[in-house]
Amino acid sequence: MINDYAEVIAAPQSAIANRKSQTAVLRPLFREVSQHLTKMDRSIPRFRVTSEGDALGNASKEARIIRDLGRGPEATPPVEEP
Repeated sequence: MINDYAEVIAAPQSAIANRKSQTAVLRPLFREVSQHLTKMDRSIPRFRVTSEGDALGNASKEARIIRDLGRGPEATPPVEEP
């Protein structure tokens, strides 16, 4: 019973340490993807000489827009009163 209690008490710290290590692994991967996207962004203008290439460029630009859909009521920003 005491061991169960100790596990429950340690669980939040364990979860935080786990997320921290996962984040550390992801950072270089995000940098690598960002470099690839930058190269891709620089090559898009070459395709804009045709209507299909223009459509590709527009679709690429639209796909890069980040839409934060939130995760529920706690993600809703507070309304500022005048």
